[in-house]
Parts: sequence; structure tokens; C-alpha cells
Amino acid sequence: MQPPNLPPPPAGGYPPPAGGYAPPGGFTPPPAGQYQQRAATSTSTEAILALVLSIVGLSTSCFPVGLIAVYFGMKARRQARELGEPNSTNATLGLVGMILGAVFGGLWGLLYLAYIGIMVFAVVAAAMGS
Repeated sequence: MQPPNLPPPPAGGYPPPAGGYAPPGGFTPPPAGQYQQRAATSTSTEAILALVLSIVGLSTSCFPVGLIAVYFGMKARRQARELGEPNSTNATLGLVGMILGAVFGGLWGLLYLAYIGIMVFAVVAAAMGS
């Protein structure tokens, strides 16, 4: 039921065009049932591990985890290459995991080395000053 102060709804739409519907731009779709279904590819566990471990290494500042991500990334890339899928999702995730793991693992490793160097310098300077 419609409220009393509203106008009635519009009429039922546009009439169909004369001669049926034609695809735009001269495209002719294939006949029904002629579509090719793409083969399903699974994502490798190593590729996912490489990406997840590189993010964990970044967020926890645990640089060995980033280096483990590099290992799993190399393993995922090798697996994709052996399967003949060098441009697959597995290879891409492996590459991203390797890059993130190497960059963040290396940066955190350098940060730890700098921290240790500063602490050693401070202990030596305090020992020489007394």
C-alpha cells in the first residue's frame, strides 16, 4: 500500500528496441556452451609462507624470520619454474616474500648490529673513564 501524499510510481520502463538487441561495437559472442574454463591453479604453501613470514619479520623485528622468508620464496620460485609456470601466482608471491624478507631482515640485522656496536662502545668508554 502506498502512502497517500506520494505520486504513483513510473510506468514499466522502456520498450525493447526494434530488431532485437545487438552487441555493441560489432562484437559477436560465442555460441552457448563454447566458453573455455580456465584450469584451476593452487597456490603453493611455500609462496604463502614466504609472504607471511616476511610480514611477520617486519612487524616483530625478528630478522631471522625475514631470512627464512627468503628461503621459502626461493623454494616457491624454483617450484613454479619446475612446473613451467614462471609467471604464476606462486612465483609472484615467492618473489614478493623474498624481496620483503631480504630487505626487512637485512635492515633489522643492521639495526641490531648498530645497537650492539653502540653498547660495546658505551661499555668500553665507561671502563676507560673510571
